[in-house]
Amino acid sequence: MFLRLFGLRRGRVRACTIGRFLVLGPELSLYASSTKPLSSNLEARLSVNGVRKGSRRFVDGAGLTIRRRECFCHEFQTIFAWYLSRASGMSRRIEGMKLKKTRKKTALLLLSLMAMLVIPATPVVPKAMGATGSFDNLVVILMENNGYCDVATTCGGSGSYETSLAQTYSIAGSCQSDSSCSSGGYSGTSHPSEGNYISLVGGDNFGHTSDGYCCWGLTHPNIVDRIESAGLTWQAYAEDASGSGTCSFDPPRHADHFAFLTFKDMQTTARCSHFLATTSPSNPSGSADDHEFLGSLNAPNPANLTWLTPNDNDNGHDSRVSGGDSYLSNLVPLILSSSLFKTHRAALFIVYDEGNSGCNPSPCSGSTNDFLYASWSGPVVKQAYVGTGSYNHYSFLKTVETNWGLSSLTSNDANASPMTEFFASTTTTSPPSGNQPASFWTNPLVIAVILGAIFAGIVYLVVSRRRSQKRSG
Repeated sequence: MFLRLFGLRRGRVRACTIGRFLVLGPELSLYASSTKPLSSNLEARLSVNGVRKGSRRFVDGAGLTIRRRECFCHEFQTIFAWYLSRASGMSRRIEGMKLKKTRKKTALLLLSLMAMLVIPATPVVPKAMGATGSFDNLVVILMENNGYCDVATTCGGSGSYETSLAQTYSIAGSCQSDSSCSSGGYSGTSHPSEGNYISLVGGDNFGHTSDGYCCWGLTHPNIVDRIESAGLTWQAYAEDASGSGTCSFDPPRHADHFAFLTFKDMQTTARCSHFLATTSPSNPSGSADDHEFLGSLNAPNPANLTWLTPNDNDNGHDSRVSGGDSYLSNLVPLILSSSLFKTHRAALFIVYDEGNSGCNPSPCSGSTNDFLYASWSGPVVKQAYVGTGSYNHYSFLKTVETNWGLSSLTSNDANASPMTEFFASTTTTSPPSGNQPASFWTNPLVIAVILGAIFAGIVYLVVSRRRSQKRSG
């Protein structure tokens, strides 16, 4: 135990201190029979006192005279003092090592603190534009039965919020009526509604030029086929639908405003799980609900394509432009402030299915265009921009296909113009309207915490070093 206390090697004690501690009792008597040489000083003293190496009298101290005991006590005191000095030196070295470790731990603690401050401070910004296209995530909202100038206040419409949104970001064309635009424009492809919805996801209406067709009858490919084949994800929401997440999914207007239900290959458990219901607000001008839809935009892994079909009270079908505009004025700010639009290259496309004018090109009957309100918003979209190209519902498909490198569905979308002019060549910041979060590094509290941590670390290291120097001195 005594040997362990001072951390000494047994072999060393056996070689040079044998017999010196035998007065402590027979616990160390095993050293008495050693034949290894003792120190010359101890050999001489033992000889003077008539003690032989290996003697039992030397082991126990039995029969030794007082003089001999005094000799052993003196020798013991000498060696004990030497061991104490060694132990004290070891203690100082151990303390020094501990101090060095403490300094290292302190430095690591300070670095960890700085890392914790810096990592949250690094904002997640939209990725730079690249070969993968203009956006990584697309949100689409389909509105109902109003033409360009029914909506835009610049030519007599009553959609004040939608006009303001388009003026902040981008709109397809500058129109003077629902059938005439001085620059560009976006047109519907058929009357009534359902053919336009089918065209938006299938590239053609396939002869369905009236409402009421449902369900699972079309064997043609659709945009979901292309999206899934590219490894992309999608979700399609409809307000107040029943059977959410199943193949019994049934929106209030059935497939008229939700064309995914018309394609046969959509009738699988896996794909039907992407048909999701969302709760409509109590009225278009009331506070926004759609919390299921909005929740998906704030989820850790939002879908690449998210579709929303509002009910007829919110999409302007029954409530006209004023109802639809009120609905969007509550919903769109929540979309643009979602984590998806703040941290991803996301785009929002709002478009009406049809207006009140004739249509061109075919298969829509009539010889005049049916120009619609079609706006792009989000961090990757140009601001205060009016499009100059001529577009229609097939152009929407072409834009999606071009952006993600997908093959076309029909000759209609293959020959359509993609709406790439609406996207900035470099990423922009979040919407300019509304309160934007202050820069992390300009926050006074953050600056105070960082400076305080650095000062405390420096003081601690200086004090520790001075204490170390005093001990060593």
